[in-house]
Amino acid sequence: LAKNIFEDMSEDMTATLSAVGRCYLFLRCLEQGADRPEISQKRPSENVERAMALIDKRLHKALSVSALADEIGIDRSYLCSIFKRELGCSPQQYILNRKMEKAKYFLSSTAENVQYIAFSLGYDDPFVFSRAFKKVTGVSPSRWRQSGEKK
Repeated sequence: LAKNIFEDMSEDMTATLSAVGRCYLFLRCLEQGADRPEISQKRPSENVERAMALIDKRLHKALSVSALADEIGIDRSYLCSIFKRELGCSPQQYILNRKMEKAKYFLSSTAENVQYIAFSLGYDDPFVFSRAFKKVTGVSPSRWRQSGEKK
């Protein structure tokens, strides 16, 4: 898995985004420990990889799991089950996590206001974005920026 990550990072932007997804898988494997070595050897299915790439490509838009499944050409419930099995989270949680990682990046590397960051991540309402950010990180976007945390 780690070898695939580094190979992907040397290719185009889509491959780099795929590598980011694999990094999440790698970290998940580390988190689960050595008692399940078959997980660290498992590569996500083509459908999960396609979904991850589409999510990363469209972080600037509102994303629905149904639309994602339709674009890939599979049933929504099947997409949810393979995400849960292969990544340990739902597609919706994966989307939220990716958006919040991008938000942290924007907060730490730009001076853009929270409203602009919310809109740039597909949120129509900055308050909805702020609540989602706080749910994931435990602090508001403004407080996270003030604390100087870096990803």
